[in-house]
Amino acid sequence: MSDYDPASLPDLLPLYYRRLFPFSQYYRWLNYGGVTKSYFQNREFSFTLKDDVYVRYQSFSTQSELEKEIQKMNPYKIDIGAVYSHRPNQHNTVKSGSFQALEKELVFDIDMTDSTMSLLLQIGSGHEPDRGGAFGCPPQGKGGGAADICSKCWTLMTIAIRILDRALR
Repeated sequence: MSDYDPASLPDLLPLYYRRLFPFSQYYRWLNYGGVTKSYFQNREFSFTLKDDVYVRYQSFSTQSELEKEIQKMNPYKIDIGAVYSHRPNQHNTVKSGSFQALEKELVFDIDMTDSTMSLLLQIGSGHEPDRGGAFGCPPQGKGGGAADICSKCWTLMTIAIRILDRALR
């Protein structure tokens, strides 16, 4: 197996969105199983495109509309935003002050590569702290991603997840 080359992403994304992206499951999930409210139509999507171009206030009426736009834009990243009082793609046409977020999901993003989290993991696991943001874990695999996080650091992440789970119950 060859290593991933980030320069190939512009060539791979169209193929991914055309053949592999689970549009029907994605739509069903964001449509909350077909509830009568207009969750999907009033949901904001934002796309991060090549060269960090950020496109906000995207909204779609149907799965097909979403699919066509994603396949046209080939975003590097898709963010799922709030459900608004009006369609986000029409936010400029709505009377000032009446375009408001009505609902949002509660999300806990535990970013293991965040420099503060990295430092806490290093201290908690007994690794020598590297203030540059590296974990200091002994090499576990190739590529420098999640595969390079040792079992001590994974144990600390598991503890963090359990604490959140207990606190939320």
